[in-house]
Amino acid sequence: MRFPPKLKSASYCLLTTVALTSPYTQSAGSCAPYSVDQSAAFGLSSMIGATPVTTLTDDDTDGPYPIGFDFSFFDQQYSEFYISSNGFIAFENTANGCCSGRFIPTNDSTNNLISAYWEDFDPPEGGTISYRLDASAAEKILIVEFNGVYNFNGPPKPNSTWQIKLFEDSNNIEIHCKSCNSDGGLNTQGIENQDGTIAYSANNQDRIRKDFSLSNDVVRFEFGNINTPTETQFHTYQFLKIEERQPMKLIIRTSTFDCNPGTISLVDAPSWITFNDNGDGTATLTGFPTVTLDYPVTLTINDGVNIIEKTFHIEVVEQDTLTDDDSSEKKQATSTPINTSDVEENNQSRSGSLGFTLLGLISLLRVFRKKHLLN
Repeated sequence: MRFPPKLKSASYCLLTTVALTSPYTQSAGSCAPYSVDQSAAFGLSSMIGATPVTTLTDDDTDGPYPIGFDFSFFDQQYSEFYISSNGFIAFENTANGCCSGRFIPTNDSTNNLISAYWEDFDPPEGGTISYRLDASAAEKILIVEFNGVYNFNGPPKPNSTWQIKLFEDSNNIEIHCKSCNSDGGLNTQGIENQDGTIAYSANNQDRIRKDFSLSNDVVRFEFGNINTPTETQFHTYQFLKIEERQPMKLIIRTSTFDCNPGTISLVDAPSWITFNDNGDGTATLTGFPTVTLDYPVTLTINDGVNIIEKTFHIEVVEQDTLTDDDSSEKKQATSTPINTSDVEENNQSRSGSLGFTLLGLISLLRVFRKKHLLN
């Protein structure tokens, strides 16, 4: 199953090296519905009597399969799920996520998902994928297992084994990685809501589109264990890059110390930008830039007690600078909007005018090579 590239409406990518400052991305104007716990005991569940999934091919999504109970995910009830060959399950027939782990949250064609180890996996290379309903305990548990699966181009690369567990009564989610082995690509682990605006990950977001491996690791996403924000803050990338002569739409997200929407105001911006406070803890910046330049945009959020000011930098670059239809970097860049936890510039220095990292370049080359191998 293959999907065409997403049509371009605006291009965003990181201009600087950044560090995420929160273990989750919080919903604008509300308290977070999940907390992230990394202290649970690791353990793979028995898969005796499991249902094998044998129809998945490279870059494929299959389903629906029965959960076995009604499961609440971001306050929506589901009784079925889909499996992507690339290391995640979803609650809708979403895109397969080729060909590497993407940034979450991002409003694109791959949302409403639980990602154990999202990368470019190829089930026909070896290993098994199966699911099982464990009804032996008081709380039913759905277990989805990838056992000994290989990345694209298979052996001699190491294989990977993990389980995703959904719990009926608590609506908690656990990801157990026995051996999640990187092949040098970009992996993503976490959960993302229905419209790609909220996501949670572990280890200070160091498992979102990063090269990492895990052994005997477990992460629990606890539903309803409310994370009340302790301060008023913005939750949008501070440094952004867009292309000239392309329509821009940027959603600015905020949260306040009391979980109520604050008032967002525009202090300073170039004349081509139109600002709107949406009244729900978000604001929208739209415009059509025609001149390549770095534009500062200063906003404030008023929570009724304090006024927090922040300056964003939007760099307008030449048209088509960021476009490469075969690049997962490009697919990510064309998503509108990109929203994540508040970020800070690291070392106060730019990482290059193209905004690509070495791993991003490796990912691009892997996609290019894969396309030509399949043709």
